[in-house]
Formats: sequence, structure tokens, C-alpha cells
Amino acid sequence: MKSKLLRLSIALLLIAAIAVLPQAPAFALPDSQQTEFKDIRSYEKWLPASLGIEIPNVNPSAVRDDRPLDETGIKEAVKFGKSEEEARTMTSSELLDFLGSKKLTKQSQKSMAIVFPELSEEQIRKMTYKDYENYSYSKTIKRLTPDEKTLEELERRGITLDDFFYLRKCYDDDASILAEDDAVLRSALKKHYLFKLDYARAVSNDSDYQNAVIPQSERDNNEPTRYNLTLYERVPSFQYYKEPNDYFLKTTNTQYYAYRVDQEAAALSAYNAIYASLPPNTDPNAYYFTNLYGTLSRWHQGAHEGIDMVYSVNGNNTPNVRSITPGTASVPVNNDNSGAVKVYHSSYGSAIYAHMTNRIVSGSGTATVSAGTVIGKQGSVGNTNGGKHVHFEIATTMQKCDNDVLTSSSPYLFVHNYLGHTNPLVWNNYGNPVKHRGVCDFAECNAYVYAYHVPNAAGNRCTVCGYVGTIVGPS
Repeated sequence: MKSKLLRLSIALLLIAAIAVLPQAPAFALPDSQQTEFKDIRSYEKWLPASLGIEIPNVNPSAVRDDRPLDETGIKEAVKFGKSEEEARTMTSSELLDFLGSKKLTKQSQKSMAIVFPELSEEQIRKMTYKDYENYSYSKTIKRLTPDEKTLEELERRGITLDDFFYLRKCYDDDASILAEDDAVLRSALKKHYLFKLDYARAVSNDSDYQNAVIPQSERDNNEPTRYNLTLYERVPSFQYYKEPNDYFLKTTNTQYYAYRVDQEAAALSAYNAIYASLPPNTDPNAYYFTNLYGTLSRWHQGAHEGIDMVYSVNGNNTPNVRSITPGTASVPVNNDNSGAVKVYHSSYGSAIYAHMTNRIVSGSGTATVSAGTVIGKQGSVGNTNGGKHVHFEIATTMQKCDNDVLTSSSPYLFVHNYLGHTNPLVWNNYGNPVKHRGVCDFAECNAYVYAYHVPNAAGNRCTVCGYVGTIVGPS
């Protein structure tokens, strides 16, 4: 009976998860069946706890971000129709509510067609950004829901499905989670509950979070968080990612709909190029991404500097890794023990592929490669928690994830640039990388200050935008 009730609850969760705003026009799902939709933000403030934990378990979907908009948020509000005066009175959650009611831009429609090829042009054209978020979230939940045997084991041990989603970010596969003792999982989840409560207290004026009491019996792990939580923003889902409701550094702009859908398309394009073809989406453990650009990595104690990609299908977890661009392959300086290969392209800069075995180069050796050249095999070499994956980063050397600042460039911008999009005026849709080496003086490029700028031999070519101009710096 318990098993039947659990399956029913999972079914109800999935129905709720694929909801969109009632006033939004309904659109047909790929199987042409019509479905009732409602707002996924209507959940209660608190979630049930796993393993008898008494710490209040915040439902991240219910947290309202009452922080005033930063300059990027103000520009985003103005771009979609608010006056600057109105924008300066808005909170972050009010901006997302406003943006959610807007129809997808043409650029976002193109990106969504890449991420969700099952949707027709007409379906995408009718969608608002809120429709997009709800559809994306529903796809994430459906993909991540484990099989019936695993669900029964979770029920027996008292682990909720939401918490199981979180634990997947910490472990390689479902079996590894279930193999752990309850005490180990309980300790990990207590820290997760404390983190969510700290975040809610940092961004929301809601007194329920401020007044939530942590029982004395649960205070053994109640240490002050080392993260500056005001720098991060919760993101409901990122397609082909391992955990819904993760936290991203705000400077990546992934929290904004228009940025996120374009970033999803760029990440998927990078994955497709690195592994040559996408795996079949039938294995619930064959996740595409396990960390993204700017996600808060508690393993590495800070913001993640690249994209972690995994190919694990039909028993194959050591596939060939291919270079996205042509260029010169070498080992990044001081990174010989990380399984890394750097591929430098004179117009686009350096991309690092890390944690590999069977690398095409070692030591001080170099090799000339073409786009699609095999440069190694997916592995777990270097600073990793053991799971085989590829860390993809845009920099000259691998950056440490030990603080809340990104010192590498946006991999989304790199992929977008290389794939032949020539209009720099739309590059702001791919995140604003942090200034690192200097500033390109080309007018359109200078409008969005990029991180990784190194001149060519003549000193007049920006390796990010590829245009001839003057490089100012390094600073």
C-alpha cells in the first residue's frame, strides 16, 4: 500500500511540476495531449524532512528575494519595458514576475528550439518566459525521477525525493547514495537544510525564515556559512543538469530567463561537440552536467569556474573527448596532474578540458589539432570527488573554486562565438564574464567587459570577440 501511495504522490508531483500560470495560453505537449497547468511557485514555504531531521527545511521555490535590483537587473527590467525609475523600486522576485509574463524574444525562441526540439515553432512562439520555466522544470523532474525500486527504498529509509535530487550532486550515481549509512546522508542533508535557511534569511524579509528555530539537538553542524549568500541566486532548473533548485553566482545572470535559455543552448552545443553526439536520454544516471559555470560548489568551497560534463550511457563512462575548436594543444602551466589539455585558438582564446586520461599531450609537448580531434578520454584525474567527467573551462590555467569570484571567462560566450554568431550586440545574452586580463577597445566588445583578453603577436586582436582593435591592459 505504501508503494502505491508513493507512486501516486510522485505522479501528483509531476503533474504539479509541469504547471504554468493560469492566465498563460495553453500549448500542446509533444504528444499533442492537453494538460492542465498551474504556477509552480504555489508550494508551501517548508518541505518535509528526511531521516528525522528537525531543522526547518526551506522550500526554495517559495522564497521571495526581496533584495533591490543591481545594475544588471535594472537594465534587464528597462529592456523589457520598465522605466528606470520603476526598475529602481523593484525587488529581484518582482523582476522575475515581470519578466515571466513576457513573450520569448526571437533569440530565446531560437535557443529554446535547440534545447527542446520536440516543441514546434508555433508552440515556442506562444510561450512566455514563465511558460518556458515551467516546461523546463517539468522536463527536469521527469528526467530525474528514479525507478520504482529506488522509490520504494527511499520510502523505506525516509528520504524525500527533493533531498534525493540534492544528494545526486554529491554522488556519482543512485546506487552510491543508497549504499551510504543513514548517518552520513543525514549529516549531508542537515548542512543542506542549514544552507537553504541561511539563504532564505539573507534574501527574504519574511519573518517565518528569520524566526525559524534550530533545535538544540541539531546544532552540532550549525556553523556560520563561509559563503557570501547575497552573491548567489536560486535557479529553478537548468536543462540536462543534475540538481533542480541550485544556486548560481549572480554575475553569470543565469537567474534571468533570457540569459538562461541561451546558456542552456550553448552548454548543449558544447556537450554535443565534446562527445561528438548526444547520448540517448533513457538512463536516469546519464546526466549531462553535474556543475555549471558559477554554481556554488560546496565540494570546492566556492563558485565553479567551468562546466562539468558527464557521458555515462550503456556502461560506457570513458568516451573520447574532442576539442571544440582547432588550435594548439598543450598542458596548462602547473596543471600536469589534473588530466588537463589546453587548446589555444588565435581568435577565440584558450579552452581547458580537464580530468582526462590518455591525453594527446603531456609535459611540455604540443600538438596541432582540428575541431573534433580526440584529445583524451573522460576520466577522474586530479582534484575531483571520483566521478568520471570532463571539466570545460575558458582560461589559460585552471582557476581554483575557492572563493565567490569567477576569474575564468564565460564558456557560453566562447561556444556562442565559435559557432559563428557574428553580431556582438547580442552577446550580453550569454552572461557578463568578470574582467581578468584586460579590455578590448572594439566598441561593441567594450560594451560588455570580458574576462579573457590576450593580444596576438601584433597586439591588435581580441581573442574573445575575434575582431581587430586595441587591447587595453592587462590591468
